[in-house]
Amino acid sequence: MLRKMSSYLIIVLSLMFMTSCAKKYDTANTYIEGQDYQCNYVTQNEPFIAESEEGYYMRLGCYLYYMDKDTMEPVVLCNKPNCMHMEETDTEKVTSCDAYYFSDAGPMESIYYFDGALYVVQSRMGYSQKGESATILTKVSKDGTDRKTVVEFEYSPSSVAIHRGKVYAAINVAKDNGEMVYRIEQYDLSKPASQEPVDLYVGEFDHGDVSKIRCYGQNVYFFEDSVEEDTIYSRIMRYDITTGETSCLVKEAGNTFPCDLAFFGNKIFYTRMEVDLKTARNTATTVYECNLDGTKEQENPFTIGAYVDVLSDRNYLYLNGLKYIMRDWILDKDKVCRITDEKGNLIASFDKEKFLDYDTDVIPGGKNHIFLSMNKDGDYSIYFANKKDIQKNLTFNPLIQIDWKKVHPAYTSHD
Repeated sequence: MLRKMSSYLIIVLSLMFMTSCAKKYDTANTYIEGQDYQCNYVTQNEPFIAESEEGYYMRLGCYLYYMDKDTMEPVVLCNKPNCMHMEETDTEKVTSCDAYYFSDAGPMESIYYFDGALYVVQSRMGYSQKGESATILTKVSKDGTDRKTVVEFEYSPSSVAIHRGKVYAAINVAKDNGEMVYRIEQYDLSKPASQEPVDLYVGEFDHGDVSKIRCYGQNVYFFEDSVEEDTIYSRIMRYDITTGETSCLVKEAGNTFPCDLAFFGNKIFYTRMEVDLKTARNTATTVYECNLDGTKEQENPFTIGAYVDVLSDRNYLYLNGLKYIMRDWILDKDKVCRITDEKGNLIASFDKEKFLDYDTDVIPGGKNHIFLSMNKDGDYSIYFANKKDIQKNLTFNPLIQIDWKKVHPAYTSHD
């Protein structure tokens, strides 16, 4: 009996110790540096650049790069002697590079910096018990040498965010009849990697999906879309961390649909795109703003063009029309990125004449640098500019250009 009691006490004390060791995070409803999701590094896609205290990490295909903020010279995140990195031709040696991470090509080639460590979403060589790709979240030391699996996803997510000690994942699974089962899952970084997720939201549309998780303060935002017969649904949803409640922040209205959002001054700025449903082309974009809970919605003074992404670095808004350079039905005057304050006053702008004719993502970045990214003839091309020149004359300098095939050896080796 005493032995059973001792075992019971050990278990209880162990659980109490584990609970007491769980880190406490700030609960303020604003951005907290170091523990919050770096929303200023996302565009319409998942982030491939993450900022640390000293520099930046970039994920290009299956490889990680690092660059110091002072030198801005990207280097492969591998210190192994004689390692050839992406120049390696022996397929058995490719995975031995410290900078190499096997991944599906596509939107989940993403990285995150949180609480002093780097996190990488990657797909393992193998399959889960249910026949889906085995996707994991890996915690990586700053020098890239140490790796630890912190989350094992049952299904490959379409979007991931790390925010205040929690991992949020958008899951979309197609059923045999073509219907979708979709949900937002939550994982806890203080728990084992094999933990069962908590379902924060389960969609009800037969053909719906969830995507683009964005976090700020006490809020987790995500997009829900569906086409049911002749009706298009497009919504921005909000999960309140403090109450555990999910609500619709913004939804479709007639032929206008919410498309993206950014955070600035403890407000949300988002776009509504007006669509010609016969041609499926956008005819106008309007920027709106509201409080973090969706109240006090109003139209922002800056409304431009047919296509534009709204982004922010928490100091300025970026209205990016360079994303759509290759759309020949868009006027050249709209193929520009405008930087404004929250009232729509123009601070700076740059247009397609300064760049090649390729769709260009603008990554607002932190207080030091802005980044541009484009896929040029199968190559990654990335540029940067110094924020100190934002009100003078922004000059974008080449950062890196690399062959897509070289950074995707797991796929190209079988060509």
